[in-house]
Amino acid sequence: MIKAAIFDADGTLIDSLGGWRTAVSGYLGSVGVPFDEDVYKRMHRLTAEKAISYLKRELSLKDPESVIRERVFASLEVFYREKTRIIPGVPELLEALDRAGVVMAAATSNRRDFALSALRCHKIDRYISRIVTCDDFGTTKSEPTVYLKAAELIGSSPSETVVFEDSPHAADTARKAGFQVELVSGDLTDCAKRAALLCREGAEL
Repeated sequence: MIKAAIFDADGTLIDSLGGWRTAVSGYLGSVGVPFDEDVYKRMHRLTAEKAISYLKRELSLKDPESVIRERVFASLEVFYREKTRIIPGVPELLEALDRAGVVMAAATSNRRDFALSALRCHKIDRYISRIVTCDDFGTTKSEPTVYLKAAELIGSSPSETVVFEDSPHAADTARKAGFQVELVSGDLTDCAKRAALLCREGAEL
């Protein structure tokens, strides 16, 4: 019996494509450092805080880490508050799960304030009872800590919880920890149509 759902934020609930790229490239351009595609791609598996440390180290940036963080995060703050888009099917899915009595949380590698700004912007924050971040524990989604803690906070066990993720490696982490997993890709409309199955004994998406 599914009692709870845990959602990744970026790429699963909200379309934030381009936000980090714009913020990082804007900062690098201002200090005369070329944008490095390989470094940027490797940043994606890191938490928001660790991504800044990695950027400074890999590109040998002269600014103190605190300055890099302040400038990149200032751009991201505006982006998450005003420029994200909601993933198709998300409002319908959240409403269906809510009607079925499924408790929901978000587990993100991003900063809590960025995720919350985007959820509020699209008026879906009321469905998400908890937001847990990898930075809370100093881990990444290569470890199941963020999912396990989110489940604990909403009173559910992994076997009773479905995790929605757009990242294959994160989805694999959650699956190995005993969660039911739905790997999504840019559209949750079909998930919304099938959400009624979640309240049936032993049903899967």
